This record gives sequence, C-alpha cells and structure tokens, in this order.
Amino acid sequence: MPQNELRKDGIHIKRALDCAVIETVHGLRARASLPAYDSVLGVFEEGPKMYPGAGMREKTHMQIAVCNPQMIVGYFRVRGFR
Repeated sequence: MPQNELRKDGIHIKRALDCAVIETVHGLRARASLPAYDSVLGVFEEGPKMYPGAGMREKTHMQIAVCNPQMIVGYFRVRGFR
C-alpha cells in the first residue's frame, strides 16, 4: 500500500497514497464504462493553525489536475506575476 511521506508541521510533500486513490477511482470508472472525469480538485489543509481557535491553516491550498486538455479554453495571467 503506498503511503504519503511527511515533512515537518504535518505537511505532506509526496502523496503516493492520495494519487493511488484517485487513479483507482479513474480505473474503476473506466472498467464500469462510465465517462472519465475531466478534472480533479483537491483541497489540502496543511500547516499550523493561523491563530488560536482558527479553522484555517497557514499552508492550506487547492490543486487542480486537468485530465482532459480539451477542457482548457483559455487562461489569464495576474498582473505583476510571471
């Protein structure tokens, strides 16, 4: 069974188990002749709490994996960032 590898503050830097779960879901859908997902969204609550009693953590972030590149119809750049 794959395992996620941890770094300090409980932050996962290599998510082998998470990846295996998502790939298994895709495989099960394909074997059941169900349509493939176009994208996958993951929310990762990581790091210490932002302040005492907080529901938010310092390194919480979202990741989006686009499985079907035809779903990308455009993009934009935020001014001041490269």
